[in-house]
Amino acid sequence: MSDAEWKWLHHWPSYFTSQIKPSCQAEDIQVNTRFFTNQTGLTYTITGVWTTSPNRTNTLVSPALTYLNNPIQDCQVNNIQIEIESEDRTVTQYGWNAWGESLQAFITCSIQGNDGIIFFNLSTDYDFVPDTAQFPTGNYSTQVGLFSMVTRNATTKASLWWGESLL
Repeated sequence: MSDAEWKWLHHWPSYFTSQIKPSCQAEDIQVNTRFFTNQTGLTYTITGVWTTSPNRTNTLVSPALTYLNNPIQDCQVNNIQIEIESEDRTVTQYGWNAWGESLQAFITCSIQGNDGIIFFNLSTDYDFVPDTAQFPTGNYSTQVGLFSMVTRNATTKASLWWGESLL
């Protein structure tokens, strides 16, 4: 891109932009949908969404979580499962490392919605070398870190960096 093109694209005339009013829109995250956040390298899955009546006698199950930058609150860890594996792995996984580890975590959280408190179950999993892995080709040294988290920074995301390093 030339300097002239760059200047034109980054300095739109005001008649193009004066009517633009940016806003956020709610996102419906369907149950069993995998997604990323901007805070971690893990993928998450919504596994259940429900609301309860004010006296907590009735539960209404929902097929999706409608999310609009609501603060996530009251999270409870339901289960953390760490599996160390050796024999029940694919040849490719074994080729990367004789031992493998996988982690699953399950939590329940809530958000304040328009009609009250919405509860949801959230799960995440992590496998350093997933069963879909391919054995690297070419220069192996360029493949190191192939199965690391998306954002790996010891300074800005220290908890993720240490967590992955320990795994």
